[in-house]
Amino acid sequence: EGPICNGVLRITSSNSAWENDRNSGPFLYKMIEGDFMAQVEITGYDHWYHNMGGLMARQPNPDGAGANENWTQVCIFPLWSAGNRTNDTTMGVTSWIGVKGYPCDPYLRLMRKGNTFFYYTSTDGETWTSLPGLEEGVVRDDLPAELEVGIFQSNFTGDWQATMDFDHFSIETVPEPEP
Repeated sequence: EGPICNGVLRITSSNSAWENDRNSGPFLYKMIEGDFMAQVEITGYDHWYHNMGGLMARQPNPDGAGANENWTQVCIFPLWSAGNRTNDTTMGVTSWIGVKGYPCDPYLRLMRKGNTFFYYTSTDGETWTSLPGLEEGVVRDDLPAELEVGIFQSNFTGDWQATMDFDHFSIETVPEPEP
């Protein structure tokens, strides 16, 4: 079984994490400058242990993990009935915000307008709802214009493997207006 299974991208990891100052999980990204809208559908995932995945916008960090980690995520985290949520990490400290609860919506959207980020989920990929309390977005003046934007997966359970399947991934950018 390879990384593409029935047309979807399957990511499996162990000993991985995207939380606080840890950045050891799989992250497939593209460098994006300025405003964007990223979307993905989570088509399947292992329901046990600490399996988490979704969309992330991360400050490029050539020095690796540490106290200077800055990113923002919208994800699926089925354990403890957390469901969908936003993880906002500033200087290596993660806050859980905008927790929707279980069951998880399979479609995720992360948008940037200026320095404000917006987080949405959907049951069908057509009708989108902002995560609770984040309707006005989250201002991140600390994040630069160019970010790593893509899909991530984490499995906080040591040597146990956990899998998540991703489909319909897209990133749309907003071009700068011409003079």
